[in-house]
Amino acid sequence: MKKINPKKISVQIIEDRQNEEILTFLIIENRDDNPLGSNWRLYSSMGLTPSSNEKSISKIHLEGRYGYISPNENWRSLAHGEEIRIRIENWLLSGMQLLKRQGFYLTQFKDGKELLLGEPHLEEPDLVPLTEPRMGAKLFKKTTLKSKETNLKRAYPVIIPTPRKIEHLGKETQIDGIKVETNLKNDEKEAVNELIRTFGAGEGSYRLKVRKDPSIDCDYQLETKPREASLKAKSFRGIVWGLHSFRQILSDKEDLTLPLLKIIDSSSMEYRGLMIDLARHFQKPRQVKKIIESMASYKMNKLQLGMSNDEGWRLEILAISELANIGGTRSHEQFNHFGERRALAPAWGDGHCDTGGFFSQKEFIDLLKFSKLRGVEIILEINLPGHSNAILRSLENSDWQLADPEDRSLHTSAQGFKQNIINVGCEDTYRFLRTVVKEIKNLYDQANVEFKAIHLGGDEIPAGAWLESPICHALDIWDEEWDTANSRDRTKAREALLKYYCQRAALTVSEIAPNTSVGFWHEMVNHVKADRGKSYTSVWLLNDDRSEQLKNIETSERPFIICNSSYYYFDMPYCMKPDEPGLPWASYVDTEDIYKFDPLTSWEMSQKMRTRVIGLQAQLWSETVIDSKQMDYYLFPRLISFAERAWNPDTSEQNWKSFLETIKKRELGWLKELNISYRPMSK
Repeated sequence: MKKINPKKISVQIIEDRQNEEILTFLIIENRDDNPLGSNWRLYSSMGLTPSSNEKSISKIHLEGRYGYISPNENWRSLAHGEEIRIRIENWLLSGMQLLKRQGFYLTQFKDGKELLLGEPHLEEPDLVPLTEPRMGAKLFKKTTLKSKETNLKRAYPVIIPTPRKIEHLGKETQIDGIKVETNLKNDEKEAVNELIRTFGAGEGSYRLKVRKDPSIDCDYQLETKPREASLKAKSFRGIVWGLHSFRQILSDKEDLTLPLLKIIDSSSMEYRGLMIDLARHFQKPRQVKKIIESMASYKMNKLQLGMSNDEGWRLEILAISELANIGGTRSHEQFNHFGERRALAPAWGDGHCDTGGFFSQKEFIDLLKFSKLRGVEIILEINLPGHSNAILRSLENSDWQLADPEDRSLHTSAQGFKQNIINVGCEDTYRFLRTVVKEIKNLYDQANVEFKAIHLGGDEIPAGAWLESPICHALDIWDEEWDTANSRDRTKAREALLKYYCQRAALTVSEIAPNTSVGFWHEMVNHVKADRGKSYTSVWLLNDDRSEQLKNIETSERPFIICNSSYYYFDMPYCMKPDEPGLPWASYVDTEDIYKFDPLTSWEMSQKMRTRVIGLQAQLWSETVIDSKQMDYYLFPRLISFAERAWNPDTSEQNWKSFLETIKKRELGWLKELNISYRPMSK
């Protein structure tokens, strides 16, 4: 039996329009002199699936969207130059160049063993022009407030985000450089000087007095005079924000000319956040630091880092070392020579090689310290009880009992996992949470950073979870009269189990860190005690949602964050073009859409509901974010518009043209200084 040369097996995805329907095909061509027989498998990890009527190819689904296709009994060998066209099911990426990133690799069977061959030759996709959304994608009719748009030429620099109050004196002063005078000490003083150095002003005689002053009734005050400027702030975060306002009025003039003005500024939103999913595709600490630096530039103050999900665990936990050592890697070689698990399965376009990574405890402590000096609070998300495949696979041969071996419940997650849910009736579920939270708090303590909040996820738990679990049936909350074949009883049981979990999880956190708030995604809103200040909800519903879930959020007493997926999911494409990356299940959203959208019109919420909004959060889920350049591209310049709305959601005085020109002429240069590979605004 000849060994297959993978580079002589060509793979291509093409589309074909037939009777107004767009069909998608996988073409496999044999370019080798030897025939391609039936002893091979073609793996992929992005969800490629042959249509059900394919006769000679079978699909084996392994985990999530990962699996392989292989010949069945109807297969006919392909001679040199022959090809087979396999109809595949359309998915969200239909019509997009991202279709080619399936993570294809070949294996071959020889003497009863599966041999890894490597990647086939991959041809560029041949796609039908993308003229309308395909599959689940939507072109939302963007609902924005009618607002004034003035075309008056601005005499003064535009500050982003717009200050609450600014008084221009109509004069300017020429400076030769900056000399900082401050009552700050140690790290804070050095952080201020470091930031000033990045402004490009150099050392000079113009004095900038920087002071903490808890007595002022705003976040910061900045005043520029002919020979000196003063910056006062309630806290160090306010100083960082004020310095970036100073940067913007300074960098508008190449000859170091400062306008004379006075700014009194505060945010309308307490929470101005960004969530980055590190589980699907890991980003190294230097990339996360770069994003933190950019957030500080536009006065954002919360960074939620998704450290766990189905496809990865990204933080070293010394007491449970398997989490990072196994859950931090994905690979075709999931087991070592002794049959012990060493990695998770490939996912989201991974090939056969090891991929991944995690934050060591030393790296995370360093990140906490860095973030504190930029005025950005890091909130870790440990997603439970769903989206827990990485946890369950990493600990499957350990002493941790996080699943009920006798559970006969049947359910599949939205991402295709058949068992990715920790059992809420197992005592080890709460022992696990206690162990993880205790170590996380210790890391904050070592960094001398207050452990203010943790997010426990709770989204997308499939219906049917735990209903046939004897361990759950033995809980005091289980009603023996419930009939799990009855839909009403199934709903009652699910609600009771979720409430049981949420309250125990929140109690577990409070026992370790009594002053720490606990966040959940909105699916859990009915199941957590309404304890203002101790828990909050992150709401990611589509903008046109009017569901029962929305009513639950409206009637609850819990503060919440607007995470509106129609506008604030930054893994969505900017626009409908075949080469534009993103997963367009919610919408297409560009920088202007975000700028003009009033978040307080989300879901047509009532005035009473608006009073419980504590802020906004943009999300970057990383299924298609494979490297740091892509992360930059997805985030910028959209995040600048988001920061404007998070500081002040009122769109009534907006001026998009002026805002856009300011980004182009000034802020793109600043992003370059930060080494951010933003999306060109000419696209």
